[in-house]
Amino acid sequence: MSGETDALKRELEEARRDVEMHHAAYRKCLDSMKAQGKALEAMGDCSRILLAEQDVKTYARSFCRILVKKMGLKMAWVGLRNPAPGFGKVLEKTAFAGDERGYLARLEMPLWKKTLAETVIGEVLSKGFPRSVEDLSKPGVPVFRPEEALARGYRSKLVLPLLETGVSFGVLCLYSSLPGVFGPQETGSFMEMAQLLSHGIRFLERESQNRENRSELSIKSKALENYQRFYEGIAETQRDLVCRFLPDTTLTFVNAAFCEAFQVEKDDVLGKRFSSLLTEEENDALNRRLSGLSAEKPVTSFEQARTLRNGETRIFHWIDQGIFDSDGNLAEAQSVGKDITERIRAEAKLRETASLFEGLFENSPAPMLLLDQESGKILLANQAAAQFYGYPRETLEKLDAYGLSLKPPELLEKTLFNLAAGPRILETAHRLADGTFREMEIAAGPIYWQGKRVIHAIAMDVTERNQALLQLDRKIELQRLAGEIVSLLSFCESWEDFRSKARKALAMVGPFSGVDRACIVLFETADRREVLEWCAPGIPPLAPFLKGRIPANFPWWLERLGNEGFLRLASVKNLPPTAETEHAFLENAGIGSLLSIAIRAEGRLSGFVGFADPPEDSLDPSTDYPLLSAIAQIIGKTLESLSAQREREIQRKRLEALFENSLEGILEYAGEGRIVRANRAFLEMFGFSGGEVEGKDLCEILEAPNALREVSIAEQIRRTLEGEAFQVEIVRSRRGGAPLFLSAMNVPRQGADGIDGAYFIYRDLTPLKRREADLRKNLQQLAHAFRQTVEVLSAVAEARDPYTAGHQKGVARLSRAIGEKLGFSEDFNEGLFLAGLVHDIGKIAIPAGILSKPARLSEIESRLVKTHPQEAYRILSQVNFPWKIAEAALQHHERLDGSGYPAGLKGEEILLEARILAVADVVEAASSHRPYRPALCLEEALGIVTRGKETLFDPDVVDACVAVFKEGFRLEE
Repeated sequence: MSGETDALKRELEEARRDVEMHHAAYRKCLDSMKAQGKALEAMGDCSRILLAEQDVKTYARSFCRILVKKMGLKMAWVGLRNPAPGFGKVLEKTAFAGDERGYLARLEMPLWKKTLAETVIGEVLSKGFPRSVEDLSKPGVPVFRPEEALARGYRSKLVLPLLETGVSFGVLCLYSSLPGVFGPQETGSFMEMAQLLSHGIRFLERESQNRENRSELSIKSKALENYQRFYEGIAETQRDLVCRFLPDTTLTFVNAAFCEAFQVEKDDVLGKRFSSLLTEEENDALNRRLSGLSAEKPVTSFEQARTLRNGETRIFHWIDQGIFDSDGNLAEAQSVGKDITERIRAEAKLRETASLFEGLFENSPAPMLLLDQESGKILLANQAAAQFYGYPRETLEKLDAYGLSLKPPELLEKTLFNLAAGPRILETAHRLADGTFREMEIAAGPIYWQGKRVIHAIAMDVTERNQALLQLDRKIELQRLAGEIVSLLSFCESWEDFRSKARKALAMVGPFSGVDRACIVLFETADRREVLEWCAPGIPPLAPFLKGRIPANFPWWLERLGNEGFLRLASVKNLPPTAETEHAFLENAGIGSLLSIAIRAEGRLSGFVGFADPPEDSLDPSTDYPLLSAIAQIIGKTLESLSAQREREIQRKRLEALFENSLEGILEYAGEGRIVRANRAFLEMFGFSGGEVEGKDLCEILEAPNALREVSIAEQIRRTLEGEAFQVEIVRSRRGGAPLFLSAMNVPRQGADGIDGAYFIYRDLTPLKRREADLRKNLQQLAHAFRQTVEVLSAVAEARDPYTAGHQKGVARLSRAIGEKLGFSEDFNEGLFLAGLVHDIGKIAIPAGILSKPARLSEIESRLVKTHPQEAYRILSQVNFPWKIAEAALQHHERLDGSGYPAGLKGEEILLEARILAVADVVEAASSHRPYRPALCLEEALGIVTRGKETLFDPDVVDACVAVFKEGFRLEE
């Protein structure tokens, strides 16, 4: 349909150009004919008043009136030199006509020579040639007070000399309200009139001097003779055919154009009858026209086709004018023939083009209107317009543009005026018959229709297009806002930073959505509820009231949020009876509608983003909700990050407390051998005070006496930095010389870029050595020490992976419970517990970025993670545990069917302790949250090991595991 419309528009535009081209030719011919007709008519009138007027001023004033009236001028005036002795160089205003409004008085008449020399008038007086000023608004025009002329509406000026024997005795000044009207042709016509005025003035002046010696009849006869000669001179130069003849058609005058058209010589036809040049039919028509002339109706016209000497047929428009005597009898007749051939041809082409235009207009699928240029009335409407606006055509054509358009009348009037200058595209809104409004694009411009200039308008409904553009702009703006908000909230260093940025985000999205309130409600953040709110000006805040009521008081609201992710409530009245508390709250708060977007963190509903009283068209479900959900998601991720940050801080403090309060002396040093810190037990053990060892060289502090043969500190540092964890017994000296018998464990410290230091863990064995008799007690203390050491190692491993914090302790507790359910000894179960505490110690060799990666691991990363059992074995095998802790840690990922790793062991090849650890590890891990998945419920976790009985996991162990949970066991302490 769009292609057909465009084709019709192009055809219509071509038709319009043809119409305008032919109409321009027609207008040019018509204007020329009219101008010459006006000039001849004005000259005739000016000649007749010469017989009626008695003095120069009256004659000049009547002459000016005829020019203003007949020639469409704004004002005309005549200035004559003062004939008195000594005043010959002074020009005085003699007469004027038209819209003068004191202008001539402002010219400071009379005008002296010095002033005249600087003006157009002075130039015309001195040189005797006419002079025109095409545009008085241009700067520097040589006229008196151009601002005064412009204020009175004068735009162009023509000054004509009044000559006698080549010498100017005055001027005729003409003013028009339009610029550029005094062209060469017009100047020539007006110069002829000025000559007639000059002749009349001098004639009246002479008549005034000789009135006593001449009779009035003689004076007028002479004037008529002079006028006749002057008239014949003018008529002779006309391109129109001019002839005069008596009532019996005897020709008294013919001009050259007449002779050429009738193919005769002037001398051959003067004194002969006009009828001899015509056919019998033409003679009859002439007689009928002459008989129809009267003093009351002295003019008639007709058209005639005539074949010229060159064989070309031309069409003439004749005007016959009768001249009657005082008795009303026809004394003489004049005929003026105008060649209208080109006009007739243009009219024929115009009719052809108009027919084409009417067909295109009527059959166009686009609404089309023709409007009156001045009133805006609808002159014609096509069927498509009637269907679009919803009116019958006859009703539509009784309306005007003011009734359709929503523009103020003064603006529409200005638009119609501007359209007269040329075609243009307009944006507006129109009212249809059913009262609805549509946004319109109007292609409109001037054309000629039925002989007058009208506005042709093509209407296109662009409502849907504009709405789509507005929606697109809104979507782009919302995407930009969402991007800024996501960027703003993605990096929050603390809860206070989050609150500040969240308020900024609300201040951005609230005004955009056009709501009264926008808020972020968080159920649990940093051990308390949060309500962050933005309110439009004049809207009271609800944050204090909301903070104490959500979530417990709004169960229906939160259930919908949890199930669907958002809640769009168009009206509070639509709430079900089960939402009684929600209804009361919203009604009391003055909230009529709302939109809530769920915020989820760590797999649970943690809050929502809320908008109060959103306009119906402000938030599009198809485009806006996903972007708002993205904002809610980034808030949830930020909450998870802040929560993890908080947990890491708690874990750090816990580790610090464990470090400081451990009974073992613990020393941390950097890779270059400089001591980073030492705990209180170490300082007391070696007799140092706080701050005394930090920054010191490790060898300087801990080097053994030369007499002792043992592994040197430098060797221990080297081995540890190479990734080896080992335990040795050493002897050192306490400050003051007392010997210390120590058990030392060396554990590598894993940094972001690999091993960057180590921990030395010392247990004072001096009492053990001194009290050999109390060996059992010492062994128990040693076991306890090992347990604390294992806990330190477990804490070290878990500190590097905050998402698995507490995992090893949970596995240890569950393993011990399973062992107890299976009836193993207390010592065996203690070994299970300790093995569970350190079964993932090998993860300290895995980069922290891989352990906390929130996405699926790559193949290389996965293979690297699967090396942690061997790494655990390598570390733990250096310690002489009384239990098979190292072997259990090595095999805890093995499966009965051989599908496990690292060795692919099967069935009884797998250590019993490892089979118990495997079940406990899977159940605890599945029940815990991971960055790449949410936690499973206990039933789902137990379902995993239950389904793997006899294929993956030991069935007895699985049954014992299920049993302990049924008996009330909980993974959380």
